[in-house]
Amino acid sequence: MSWENWKRLWKWIKPILVIGLLLSFFYFVPIQDIFRALQSANFAYFLVSIILTIPIFYLSALTLLILTRKQQIHYSIWELLKMNLIIRFYSFFSPASILGSGMRWYQLSRGGKAAGALSAIAVDRALDILIAVLLGLFWFLTGVRKDAFNPTALFLLFVILVTGWFALTHWSPDASKWLAQKAEQTHLSWTRNLLRFSSHLFQSLSVYASLSAAELTILLGASILSELINLLIQVLLAFSLHIPISIVDLGWMRSLFFLASLAPFTLTGGIGLREVTIVLVMSAFGIPPELGGAYSLLSYARAMLVSLTGGIFELRGLTRKNTE
Repeated sequence: MSWENWKRLWKWIKPILVIGLLLSFFYFVPIQDIFRALQSANFAYFLVSIILTIPIFYLSALTLLILTRKQQIHYSIWELLKMNLIIRFYSFFSPASILGSGMRWYQLSRGGKAAGALSAIAVDRALDILIAVLLGLFWFLTGVRKDAFNPTALFLLFVILVTGWFALTHWSPDASKWLAQKAEQTHLSWTRNLLRFSSHLFQSLSVYASLSAAELTILLGASILSELINLLIQVLLAFSLHIPISIVDLGWMRSLFFLASLAPFTLTGGIGLREVTIVLVMSAFGIPPELGGAYSLLSYARAMLVSLTGGIFELRGLTRKNTE
């Protein structure tokens, strides 16, 4: 089957999968039970969870600032923060989770540094996913050992991150040369262009080998701190619904929920597989399905309100352009 046929088939399969997931979700968890659980929620915790989003966006902008400056792409941290908020608004209300990365690449590459912008975004996204997975593994191992804190596991986490970073940045020039050689040997124009762009991408990654110890510490520290604040937000949402679950268990669950939201067959804001995952995982720990469903919808509502902040910035910018 050709690639075009697969794309057409996927257009039909995707909505069927999403609708099936949501029907199963609301079949096993009646909507009236979810609303009953939401009515008993403590919305003071919910409000604090929204406020805690501010340092997360600041840390995200700080990380992107370091990565883009190495590519000679110059934006202020305030400009990057606003950009992230506006992109969050558009990407949240789109079923394609990759839309945000595409918009960010378009904004950052307007100065003609397409490969540099893409490598900065790719490293930024990879850091988010890697930190989420490794911290999820850390919390899981901590929970298995019944320890509240495991310093050895945390030290190994840092060692893995630093080793992987040095391997990627120091091997990228060799990968760039190999791809450039393959590009000259191929006769298909689209394959040659793809290989050349990939070569430029790996070459742009090599600039991160010159990151100072302070810059690398800020990158990893900001990513880890951002993930910990995200975990605190999940804890507050659980507290608001009086869900009896430990921070250790929520730690590795948070990683699963984050990865589920990246699935390619979701609706606006990642709704779909994430909701089913939350209910199934929490049910395995004895938490009633209606509480799991309420937790999921409360988390979704928080994300939607935060995304609307980006819409306010965008509306303000458009209004200012029209009045000039």
